Amino acid sequence: MIQSSKFYLVCWCLLLSFSLSAQTTHYVDCSAPAAGNGSSWATAYNNLQIPLGIAAAGDIIVVAEGHYTPSSNDATVSFELVDGVALFGGYLNTDLGLTQRNPAANLTVLSGHLGADCNGVGGSGNSFSVLYSYDCSAATILDGFTITGGAASSPCTGALRERQGGGWFNEGSGTNTISSPTVRNCIFFGNSANCGGGAIFNDGNFFGVASPTFEKCTFESNDGGTAGGAIYNNGNAGTSSPQFYQCKFIGNGVNQTPVAYGGACYNFGKNGNSNPIYISCLFQENISYAGGAMYNLGEVGNANPQIINCTFYGNTAIANGGTIYANAGSSPNIGNADPYVSNSIFFGNTAAPFLGDIFRNNNGDITVKNCLFDVAMDCTELNSGVGSDVICLGFNLFGEDPLFTATGAGDFSLTMASPAIGAGDNGEIGGSLIDVNCDNRIQQGMVDLGAAESPFLPIAAPVELLSFLVTLEEGIVDIEWTTLSQLNTDFFEIERSPDGIRFESIHQEDGEGTTNQVHVYETLDQSPFAGYNYYRLVETDFGGIKSYSDIRVVEVSDLRVEVFPNPVVNSLNLSINHPKASGNKGTLQYEICNLMGQVQLNGQVSLDQNKTLVAIPEIGALVPGIYFVRVFDQGVKQEVLRFNKTGL
Repeated sequence: MIQSSKFYLVCWCLLLSFSLSAQTTHYVDCSAPAAGNGSSWATAYNNLQIPLGIAAAGDIIVVAEGHYTPSSNDATVSFELVDGVALFGGYLNTDLGLTQRNPAANLTVLSGHLGADCNGVGGSGNSFSVLYSYDCSAATILDGFTITGGAASSPCTGALRERQGGGWFNEGSGTNTISSPTVRNCIFFGNSANCGGGAIFNDGNFFGVASPTFEKCTFESNDGGTAGGAIYNNGNAGTSSPQFYQCKFIGNGVNQTPVAYGGACYNFGKNGNSNPIYISCLFQENISYAGGAMYNLGEVGNANPQIINCTFYGNTAIANGGTIYANAGSSPNIGNADPYVSNSIFFGNTAAPFLGDIFRNNNGDITVKNCLFDVAMDCTELNSGVGSDVICLGFNLFGEDPLFTATGAGDFSLTMASPAIGAGDNGEIGGSLIDVNCDNRIQQGMVDLGAAESPFLPIAAPVELLSFLVTLEEGIVDIEWTTLSQLNTDFFEIERSPDGIRFESIHQEDGEGTTNQVHVYETLDQSPFAGYNYYRLVETDFGGIKSYSDIRVVEVSDLRVEVFPNPVVNSLNLSINHPKASGNKGTLQYEICNLMGQVQLNGQVSLDQNKTLVAIPEIGALVPGIYFVRVFDQGVKQEVLRFNKTGL
């Protein structure tokens, strides 16, 4: 797990969501004298617990920079949020207005280090949970704080609040209980829990709901013990489906034993629902036994996260599922574990020894749309585990490097040459208008892949393609393409697929390097699939970077017809190959037409084997000329061939 001290450098978005006409504003400054009444910075409280004990819904609490601990010596005490009360950190105690704050510069720390002073010095021991909330609505706001040093260290047989949710225990358990506060611009760093949710435990157990909203938050170097290095969403017999916007999960983990899951997030929907949403989020270097970034358990329930415009980089599973594990359970207790992933990037994630560097599946259904993968060459290679295959929609990029700007410095923006630029689907951004860096989500017409949007246009195509034509004639597919210019082109490939997803190369042709001359290329596919055939043109430059054309489709009938002799004098023979006829008797129709399309002869052919030979002696009575024979299967599949009738 990453041990980092750079957490305070994270950029943040100032979201002023409180009203200056709040019922009461309480001022808190840990460096203030003890006798303050909290009515201004000059008379601020020096203990955050005081306003939390008297605030009512509609109040706001503003907190100056410094370190605040729930207790001097009692690990069971937490800062308990009040329903409808908003807390804002990041102030200097000299600020003239409530809008003058900067959490990145004025670090406001809610610390589990018991007894530490305003500068974070001294004290011993740790709070089990730094924060606690119960039945708090979305009007309950936490904005601009760093939460650190919580340690829910009790054995897994102990009290929930002492073993789960080191940074925050959010309790929504119980019928008619809903605890879904709003959290913005917060950093959860260096918290731990022995039994799940190093940073946060969202408890929606027993028909309750615990589904907070997190905006522009960072979860770094948290340890979840057995599950959920940063987040444990407990929807067991209830609901825990938080929403995460522009959040970062960096270097979180669980102990690497065979019972530890979800390096960053554990979505537990067993007998209930855990269907969180992650939009424009970064998952970097999280680690677990299974599900390096995320583990979803939907046994007899639902664990169906939506993951949109996210970046997964360097996550590790000691066993399997380097980024995402989808576990729907096993018969007879199968539920749903159906992650939906779009506009996202997967790069440098690993799993061993059971593989599944990106996905691991146990009877779940993983769907990806318009994503970039570095290790797979097609959709089938994403499959690992048992149950349904990974479902690939849209246009996914395989075997590609997203060309990040500087991963070592935590910069996951895209460089100008990245294939991820403009490769997303604008309809899949989930309504979010900013990226993980607070930049506009769509800047050049088409959304980029990943958590960070670039200001660049997609690079100019290395080939100016005039045409790419695919035509079918007598069971053979003719493929022709014409280029007006080429830039650094090494070679072309024609790739074919039976379903538009799994492509394989069937032909390669050398390119011309760099040229402004027109070049025409042609090849034949003499053994196409029966049914639909999908073709695309792939250009590879001398640097190994690939570019893809649009896909062309032709349908090849499994009906094959030959005519002989040709030219014919008296009797024409039809050789009909119809594989589906084997063991299944049927009929075909044939028609002989002149150049005007007028039917001259027609008949019916009985099929009882793959290949049938039919003689048509009536041809001898036709006047010499050009004719066509049409053989068709109930008007759906047909073959049309030309022949020449001559005289004696």
